[in-house]
Amino acid sequence: MIILADDVLEVVFAHLRQGRLPPAVIRVNKQWYRLGVRDLYSDISLKLAVGSTIDSPEPVISCMKTLATSPTAVAVRHLAIQGFVSGGIRDLILSILEKTTGLLSLDIRIQVFPPDPLLSHRLCTSKEFLSRLVAINTSDVSSFILLAAGRSLHAIRIHGFMDALLRDQVLTTLVASSSQLTQLQLAFNIETIGAITELLCRITHSFPTITVLGVQFRLPKPADVTFEVLEHIIHEVGPVLSCLYSLNTLSLAVLPDPMLQPSRETPTIDDNRLQANIDRHEAKTRELAQMVVANYASALRRIELRWHGWTVDTNGWTPIDQCDDVGCSRQGCTEAMRPRGIFDRNGTCTP
Repeated sequence: MIILADDVLEVVFAHLRQGRLPPAVIRVNKQWYRLGVRDLYSDISLKLAVGSTIDSPEPVISCMKTLATSPTAVAVRHLAIQGFVSGGIRDLILSILEKTTGLLSLDIRIQVFPPDPLLSHRLCTSKEFLSRLVAINTSDVSSFILLAAGRSLHAIRIHGFMDALLRDQVLTTLVASSSQLTQLQLAFNIETIGAITELLCRITHSFPTITVLGVQFRLPKPADVTFEVLEHIIHEVGPVLSCLYSLNTLSLAVLPDPMLQPSRETPTIDDNRLQANIDRHEAKTRELAQMVVANYASALRRIELRWHGWTVDTNGWTPIDQCDDVGCSRQGCTEAMRPRGIFDRNGTCTP
């Protein structure tokens, strides 16, 4: 039998992976088994349904038990866990995290019942625990702070709006441990327009090598945000953004959403009026986005303002599908780790 080099087999497996790597492939010989297992388990997505227990006959639970008890866990490089967690499943997740010593990215967005912290300081400060981790996508701020400390992270997304106390804790943790940060997505509750410039200054001065930046700001009242206010914000933060020489993707939203005043030319028919207002919103938003690129961030190749986005290239401006998350797409967020995205997963992998 001809023995192929590892790199040749990896190309073959990558081609097979476009569908699904047949289990029989890894039974050919020891070399194929070693590389096949590494390929099969490199990217795992676990989605837990409401009511799932440690004894549930679901494939996802079977996969989790395999990861928690066998050496295959060391092959996992990208792990996503979503859903509802209670009792024994929480312990199962901790066992998996302890065994995935080669993990590069962790996407963990779970609801824990009862709502106890998932991770402990003792576990996160262990030298063996997730020592290679460089990317985190999570809705749990407390777990993020524990994981970020002492790790050189490249890509980060935290879901949910943070108040001033959590915001300062997160930014202080980032400054202390993530000097190589290139991709960042955060959301803040703020009290004043001035806080937007202040926070963006803090981020850009701390992480000048950022290539992907997504930030949402939420003000207390709808009256606080109009298109005129949004334009003022852009002029205020523009010079700050211009300092980010590597920035190629920007997602910026200020909530509540700005509303245009009704136009005299708008038809009186309700459906037409609604569509006309939507079109005017998008046109005004595009005008502001073009101002950002023209005046402050000419290297941008992808920009989102409010809930409209575009890719920018030699062919012009192409609208982005609203289902395509500009700031956190799997393609856009982890080139810091390898030439592949991280945070969006299309479907579930349960070997």
